[in-house]
Amino acid sequence: MTSTHLHRAQIIALILTFILIAGSGLILIVGTASAQENSTESDTADTNNDNGEQASEQNSDEEQAYEYIFPGDNLRIVDSHWDGKTLVATFEAVNMPERITVTDGGRTADNNENVELDRQGYTIGTSGTTEVRFTVVEDRQVTIDDGTTLLLKGYAPDRLTAPSIGEVAAMILGLIAPIVGIVALKLRDDRRHQNSPRRVF
Repeated sequence: MTSTHLHRAQIIALILTFILIAGSGLILIVGTASAQENSTESDTADTNNDNGEQASEQNSDEEQAYEYIFPGDNLRIVDSHWDGKTLVATFEAVNMPERITVTDGGRTADNNENVELDRQGYTIGTSGTTEVRFTVVEDRQVTIDDGTTLLLKGYAPDRLTAPSIGEVAAMILGLIAPIVGIVALKLRDDRRHQNSPRRVF
């Protein structure tokens, strides 16, 4: 085998190696995304089972599913989600109005530092549902106090999110494009070298 053929074989082997690396990365990303999706579905199912059991024990005759029912069985969280750093929660009081206090639970403090925590009181009436909006300063976490129970409601900002197909494709192209460019330049230089006249001494 001539040196030119050997050099081309090395370049082809290099390209195949990077394709295998990119393929392995894609498999890893897809596997991670799939595992996270299964984990999320499992967590959601477990949470729904726990909430469903609690609701069925305390409200066997009611069809409404609640996100959380306080021990007194009068105050209930119908739904809640985070809009940026704002907690949006819907409450319901069944037999009598309830008073709650929402406190920013995501603040941090250094040694001997005094940090004032934002808090807000709300009255939950018995006519329909009441929406509560509370904005935190740092981490998305609050406590909800109904006078007897202190409920911690948080959000995991570092939870792994699966990349989209477009992001995966862009990542792979970003890995392969420089290699293909380098190989193309090398082949062009080799071709120029082969076509250039040789001096005989």
